Amino acid sequence: MFEIKENRLLVSDIANYLNNEYIGLDFDIVEFGPFSETIKENTFSFIEDINLSLDIIDKNVLIICPIGYSTSNSNISIINAENPKLSFYNVVNEFFIQDDNHQISENATIKNMDNLGVNISIGDNSYIGKNVVIGNNSYIGNNVTIKGNVSVGRDCYIKDGAIIGSEGFDFIESENGLVHVPQVGKIEIGNNVWVGSNSVIERASLDKTLIENNVKIDDLVQIGNSCKIKSNTKLAAGVVVGENSVVGEKSFIGMNVSIKEDIIIEDEVIVGSGASVVTNLEKSSTYVGVPAKKIQKREV
Repeated sequence: MFEIKENRLLVSDIANYLNNEYIGLDFDIVEFGPFSETIKENTFSFIEDINLSLDIIDKNVLIICPIGYSTSNSNISIINAENPKLSFYNVVNEFFIQDDNHQISENATIKNMDNLGVNISIGDNSYIGKNVVIGNNSYIGNNVTIKGNVSVGRDCYIKDGAIIGSEGFDFIESENGLVHVPQVGKIEIGNNVWVGSNSVIERASLDKTLIENNVKIDDLVQIGNSCKIKSNTKLAAGVVVGENSVVGEKSFIGMNVSIKEDIIIEDEVIVGSGASVVTNLEKSSTYVGVPAKKIQKREV
């Protein structure tokens, strides 16, 4: 989905972009990488430990450092930042990374081209149903299936093997056995959403399954029918969300967490890896264990 872009900037250019000052020499920057004693000349990196020494570097290198950091190493130029890692990746994404060329594979099946925005990428062997709408600048990987009444927003990334719009697992007991509840509702996916490889999002029974803006879904995640995942929430690999559940905004659900059906997780909740959520969870709290229990009420 992404590739490195060749570029050449001055240390002062990066400082100006970050709206900050630099300390040291103003030399060319041509690449980025992790901080180590083998870092190449004319590279920029970052550190988060204010006690880490930069004396091992004997070449022109730019390091983005925590506020208050200083060095006597004349080979090093530094930029102090409140969040060095975030500043580093803001520069990387702006100047040194680009999307693959936007293209639609000849091997993809697309039932209605009129529903596609501009600058769309669709990979090999993917299937896009006739009622699927995809917004501008979105990337659909290889072997992806999107079917049913589905809208995907702009600037989304749907990784290889994802299935969006599958039939949900919903049955009603009767005297004659289990009666299937048909999933005929919608799926709405907002802008700047990430859906991981081999993840599944089920369509709603009657209303809609909703994935709000800026949600990030890792690989191998199952989201049941009629669920709502609110904005700026992250679901780690292996999470299972039961039908008709709600995960509040700015929450983090750890690896292999299972969430029972009809659960409400309020905003800004953290659930630790492997937990089993069987009751509603309180806002701004941290939960771990089987069943999940609150260990901390955070100040936000």
